[in-house]
Amino acid sequence: MFSSCDSLCIVQDDANDWDSESGRMATVYSNAHLVVAASSASDSSEGFISSPCHNPALPVATMRNDDGSLSTIHVRSEYASHQELGPLDSRGWALEERALSRRLVDFRRYEMFWECTRCSFCECGQSFSQVGPKTIFHRPESSFCWSDLRKAYLQKALTHSSDFLPALSGIVSHMQNFGAGDYLAGLWRTRLIDQLLWGFWSRPVGLPSAMLAGAGRIQPYRAPTWSWASLDTQNGRHMKLGHNASGMLSDVICRLLHASCTPRGRDENGAVTSGKIVLEGKLIKFICREHALDGQNVLHVQDMRHASWPEHVTLTILEAPFDLAEESYKDIELYGIALVRHLNSDVIKSVITYIGITLQMFDKKLGIYERVGVWKGDVQRWVPLRRRQDVPICNINGSSLRGSTDVGAHARHYNYDYMTFKCCRKLRTCSGQYMKDLYLESTEL
Repeated sequence: MFSSCDSLCIVQDDANDWDSESGRMATVYSNAHLVVAASSASDSSEGFISSPCHNPALPVATMRNDDGSLSTIHVRSEYASHQELGPLDSRGWALEERALSRRLVDFRRYEMFWECTRCSFCECGQSFSQVGPKTIFHRPESSFCWSDLRKAYLQKALTHSSDFLPALSGIVSHMQNFGAGDYLAGLWRTRLIDQLLWGFWSRPVGLPSAMLAGAGRIQPYRAPTWSWASLDTQNGRHMKLGHNASGMLSDVICRLLHASCTPRGRDENGAVTSGKIVLEGKLIKFICREHALDGQNVLHVQDMRHASWPEHVTLTILEAPFDLAEESYKDIELYGIALVRHLNSDVIKSVITYIGITLQMFDKKLGIYERVGVWKGDVQRWVPLRRRQDVPICNINGSSLRGSTDVGAHARHYNYDYMTFKCCRKLRTCSGQYMKDLYLESTEL
């Protein structure tokens, strides 16, 4: 038996020791026969064995059984303590520790919990079988529960923002053992097209639009803009990892040509310094206008001719939530790439819905863009493009822009048959200016 406490086992404020030891946490917890969690303690200086909560049962009635014997009916107040969250429950690292451990005894304020890969029990006798990150996580289909784990993780807090991706590394490695595949800064290659459609879809009734997004893009750099990990996720409970299209048949209409991330250290599933994805798909131009009735910003299709859309095809934008609530996009020219097409199962309606991500140009000379949101729209008819358009969206180190071709001469880039978008991470220069996220270069075939 041994004890593992990060404040004792890791040299505090030592980045090298932290990088070496934090990657071992997943192995420690997953190989332990029993893990003891001190959920009621705020830190390592506090004790965790408190007085139990006595909740006596009072007899209220007697009943006769079929065999003639007597039984007494007791009543007691409901145990609410199993619903109380302790200080440990709010920590981001605790999700990995709880999910990876095979057996866990959890000391809470008034009672103890037992958790294993099959069920959970508390002292009051209530069973929570098949509920929670552990019971979901250790199922054979665990590679498909990422959305549930991500949702639980976004409710947690971390002392250091740089730990955001490393605190998920152990969970990611476990899922890869079940065949989940390559992992890209919060997204999975096998489901990348759908997971790129993360966003603040379907605003809850009465919730202000400003509550839908995070406080801003995390600085210093944490993840590429196409990853949900790039945002300050203080309101992450309202974020959806992909777009829910229940009752509709999905059809991916873009093609993933390349996807990669550069790890910051030895952990391939931890922090990243850059990332790149390359997509081939349909591109359209938007303009953002303020709605006359509710004052919300809405997208209007400005020009479809550059993408070889026939004149009789119309696109109506139904929903276009932005990633950053404080950003103003009024009268700003935006671009959208369609990723998924949904066919309504009702053949009478014959409605086709297209869903994609929204991009903004920040530097026309360099063709610098970043992802700013997602969009959904209905079309009357869609015809194949006559031109192929390759759209890589990525984050590369800002220094990689040196020596690149001058793209200022490509102002009419939509006339080309081949388009390549490259992103650089938002980088503060010595002059205090920012370099934005998408670098575009056009090559005529």
